[in-house]
Amino acid sequence: MKIIVAGATSHLAQEFINLLGKDIEIFALIRSEKDHNIFKNHSNISSILVDYDKNQYENLLSFINKKDKLVFINFSTLTIDGLFINQDIKAFTRVNNANLMTSIGPLLLIVQHMIEAKWGRIIMLSSTRGIKGDVGISPYAISKSSLIGLSNSLSKEYAKFNVTSNVINLGYFDSPLWKSIPENKRKQLIKQIPSKRTGTAEDLIPLFNCLIESNYINGAHIDLDGGL
Repeated sequence: MKIIVAGATSHLAQEFINLLGKDIEIFALIRSEKDHNIFKNHSNISSILVDYDKNQYENLLSFINKKDKLVFINFSTLTIDGLFINQDIKAFTRVNNANLMTSIGPLLLIVQHMIEAKWGRIIMLSSTRGIKGDVGISPYAISKSSLIGLSNSLSKEYAKFNVTSNVINLGYFDSPLWKSIPENKRKQLIKQIPSKRTGTAEDLIPLFNCLIESNYINGAHIDLDGGL
C-alpha cells in the first residue's frame, strides 16, 4: 500500500506523515522547492513537486506501479477571512484551488490506477465549521462543502472496483490556523468541546486506519471534532 498526501506541508499533515511514515511508503505532494526537504530524514517518504495552480501532477505517475494499492488523502487548507460582500472573485478562486482542486488534479490521474488494481481509498478532509458555515468564511465553507459532493459522486461511481471515498470533517485541531484565532475566542471555542481540548494527528490515525481496512464504509461524512 502507498499513501499519497496532498497538502503535505500543513502542520497536521506533517505530523500525520511523520507518524505513518515509519512503516508505510508515503508520497508527499509539495508545492514549493523550499519545502522539498521537509521529510528528507525519512526513508519511506518521498516528496513530489507539483504545481497546484497549473494542475500539473504528472510527476506523480513515475512513482506509481499499476498494481500498487493507493490511498489518497488531502490535508490542503486555506482560508481568506472576511464578510462575503468584502471578498472578491480572486479570493474565492484562490481558496477553491487550494482546498478543492488539490483533490481533483491528482485524482484525475490516480483513480484509473485504483480501478485497475481493484482497490483504492480516497479520503477528503473537510471541517465541521466549513460545513456548518460561519461569519466571514464563505470562500472556505464553499470549498470544503464541495468536497462532500465530489466524494459522494466518486463513492457511487467506483465502489464496484473496491474504491471507496469518504469525508472526515475535522473540528478544531492544534495548528497554526487554530493559534491564529485570538486567545479569548479560542477559550470560548474550547468550552464548546466536551473533552475541552483540540484534536491532534494521533486522533486522526485510528479513523484513518478504519477507513483503509473497511470496504463497506463508503460515501460517509464523519465528524472528528470531539463532539462539538
